[in-house]
Parts: sequence; structure tokens; C-alpha cells
Amino acid sequence: MVLLFIRSLLHVQELLMLNILNFKLIISGLEVAMEAGYSNVVLESDSLITISKLKVPDEDFSPLGNFVAKAKELMSQINSLSLSFVKRTANVPAHLLAKLGLRERSRRSWGSSPTSDVSSAVLADLIT
Repeated sequence: MVLLFIRSLLHVQELLMLNILNFKLIISGLEVAMEAGYSNVVLESDSLITISKLKVPDEDFSPLGNFVAKAKELMSQINSLSLSFVKRTANVPAHLLAKLGLRERSRRSWGSSPTSDVSSAVLADLIT
């Protein structure tokens, strides 16, 4: 019984850490978009929890509350922003881009001249 309880706690902690990571990535993406001067932003995530929390206008008192507030603050500074939940199976290009980002040592945006890897990921998204 104790082992089951410990496993449950570890699972909850893993889910919390994944959600924190999602919010950190979104915050970073919004900061990059703002620094680049983008006024129209499409934000997609395969985390329904993340998108739901960003769409609710009320203050979030969960352990994710500070991350939700920071993301909402940045979102409020963008002229036009679209939030969408995308099923993980339809989000393959985002995962390809995330893997590319993991290889980078610093934050980078490609703007009007993306690398061939980025172009391939975006093209895959348009085709599917």
C-alpha cells in the first residue's frame, strides 16, 4: 500500500514537472516572438492543461500559477494571439523543432532564412 502511494506521488510530481517545462517553453517562445517584433502569434501545444490554463481569465492558484501569470502577462503584450490545443500525433513538426533547439546552445530564431531542417519540419506541418 505504501509503495502504491509513493508511486502515485512520483507520478504527480512528474506531471507537475512536465507542465512547468511546457510553461517555460511557452514563456521563452513568447519572449522570442516579442524580441523579434512579431505582432501576430499562433501558439499551439499538445498539453491540454497548458492551453486550458492560458484560456481561463481567472488567477491560477495551483503550483503552476506563477508560470501561468507570466505567460498571460507576455500574451497580453502581443497584438494578435491564437491559442490552440493540438493532439500529440498532429504535433510532430513541433517535436522536430524542439529536438533541433536542444542541439543549440543559445536561443535562436530563423526568421526569413530557416535552415533546411526547419524548412522540412514546417513543410511537414503544412502537408499533414
